[in-house]
Amino acid sequence: MHDLNPRVFERLTRRATRVICLDADLSNEEIEIMKSLRSDFIVINNTFQQQKDDKVVLFDEKMKLMAEVYDMLRAGKRLWISSTMSAPRTEALHAMLTKAGFKGECVTKDTSEAMKQDTAKNINIALADLDYFIHTPTISVGIDYNVKDHVDYVVGIFSTHSTVDVETCIQMMRRVGHVKSKTYLVYADACIDNNLPTTAPEIKNWICNQLDLVTGKVKVSSALKLELDDDNELVIPDDLYHRLYCHVTAKKHLSMNGFRSRFIQRMTGAGCVVTGNGGSPPDDHPTMDSLREAEKNATSALHQAIADADPISPDEFERLSRGAQELSAEQRASVYKFAVMQTYDVQEHSIVTEEWVKKYDNRHEKECYKNLKALSRSCGASLQSCLKVVRQHEELGLDYSLRGATSAEAHSKLERSQFVKLEYVVDILETCGFMDAFATNEVLAEDLKSRIDGVWSGLESKMSQICTTLKKKRPMHNNWTFKNKLTFINTVLFPVIGATIATPILNKRITKYHLVHGSSVGSDPHSPLTQRLRREQ
Repeated sequence: MHDLNPRVFERLTRRATRVICLDADLSNEEIEIMKSLRSDFIVINNTFQQQKDDKVVLFDEKMKLMAEVYDMLRAGKRLWISSTMSAPRTEALHAMLTKAGFKGECVTKDTSEAMKQDTAKNINIALADLDYFIHTPTISVGIDYNVKDHVDYVVGIFSTHSTVDVETCIQMMRRVGHVKSKTYLVYADACIDNNLPTTAPEIKNWICNQLDLVTGKVKVSSALKLELDDDNELVIPDDLYHRLYCHVTAKKHLSMNGFRSRFIQRMTGAGCVVTGNGGSPPDDHPTMDSLREAEKNATSALHQAIADADPISPDEFERLSRGAQELSAEQRASVYKFAVMQTYDVQEHSIVTEEWVKKYDNRHEKECYKNLKALSRSCGASLQSCLKVVRQHEELGLDYSLRGATSAEAHSKLERSQFVKLEYVVDILETCGFMDAFATNEVLAEDLKSRIDGVWSGLESKMSQICTTLKKKRPMHNNWTFKNKLTFINTVLFPVIGATIATPILNKRITKYHLVHGSSVGSDPHSPLTQRLRREQ
């Protein structure tokens, strides 16, 4: 739905001969929303089936679960493994198990489309000769395994840093219609608790605030449909798109705010008994070194493939990107290499070595580079003039979305606004006495304390919105000492530009603070990327 004009979606839903909600995780409220369009739609939904007395074992350590997987396969058990880890990490698990002598199949986003379709079509036959089957969400739609008492255990390995919500993870595991042991073994990595809005009013306020920050005022738009009621308060209208948008966004945010607690809530609500499994595997267990080695090898092979990929032109990139599902491994590597080089404004292919890819091909480095570049002198003579350029660019993009009446696109742009993040950062830097993102001056402790105290009430009033934008949990305490204030300020600076305000000199007489960069793009004096960014300040 988010890829369509909501008006087109609504018109299509009303006029279609038949509407089937296939494999949908629909709540009662969402069913009522769909019924407002038509009463004869069909729901095929296995998410809420009762699983009375099924067991769910939550593991505290991934390696302990990996050891359990290994031991169960050694004992002749057959496993269905659902994973939301990255493709390289999922394939590394497959490589480790294959090397240990077990027979299995692994399907990720990097698997060819033909193989995905063949697996989905013939899953009941394919698993007959396998010890295990591993899949990521790429294969979770349209696949069910219904051979009774063939799969002994279902294993879930979930990364809470992915965008896959709890409901989808549960659906992935429930693809197996009959689990012989009626037992699910699950690991979900520790995540940072987020502060994302989870009710319709909170979501509305969040979106409205983002719109206000980007445009300077809240625009009453027929596309965004943020309207004023009789009391001049902003409301989200009671139409199909916005009602579903709020429900879907709330679900996603509930998972991101606390994956494990929501997972437990959903499984116990379905009738499962949930228990924990703590502790670590023995140091000499075969999985301890082999999985780490497999993950390291898989990641290294991916980095090397990107570095060795053939150069492609911008036209080739556009053509191949449109057919991403049908690309060979070599073509995917070329597309990815082009995208990474474009992200960092790199023209020379020889720069992109395996070590370079390893160092810079991660979300935090890319975010820092993009934001540091936006605050460079090439974009403006001061931090404020740089901000103005970013704001103008976002307003143009937002206006384009609004003219096209694409609410989903407009909402998405507001959710990931670069300007909003940079405005918070620039306000902090200038308040603390740093006039550019690579400022080399030092600020005395008393001066810094005075500067922060002077703006703290305003900063505290925006704290919830800041934490929501950065997907950070709002501090629960009210003990705002200088140290705690500075800690909060640094939690704003670091994810956006990779810098913190720290002190290199500590003695009884004097303390000075300066900007310290912790990202590779901001701190490596020998890196051409860092040198370019610093020259432009």
